Amino acid sequence: MKSISDDKPKIFEKVGDGSWWYRFNVQMVTVEDPETGETRTEWHYDECRIFEQPNENNVKAAAIAEVYTVSEEINFQNNFQRFQLGLSKDESFRTKYIEYLQTVDAIKDQVERDLVEYAGDITA
Repeated sequence: MKSISDDKPKIFEKVGDGSWWYRFNVQMVTVEDPETGETRTEWHYDECRIFEQPNENNVKAAAIAEVYTVSEEINFQNNFQRFQLGLSKDESFRTKYIEYLQTVDAIKDQVERDLVEYAGDITA
């Protein structure tokens, strides 16, 4: 889910019901109020909920699922295969599949870094 906050979000945040929020792609954005012209800082990020103790597998799966639906992932793969097999001449199938793989790799890398950097925040 795309979210915006006035305060810098915690990367991992335990929820009272035992689940966790994981926030990624966190960016500080300066926004100008169109009426007053004053600027303020906002934090833009993606977040997903994990329903067990965060670990590499469940955080990666939740973060990727937040960006791509299962149907989208299957479509990228099927369209790429159609292109590879010569059933389609649409070069965009290849390009979109590569972009998808790069995004998934970036998410996985971010999760791995966050699990190391914020390990103290997720210990039971």
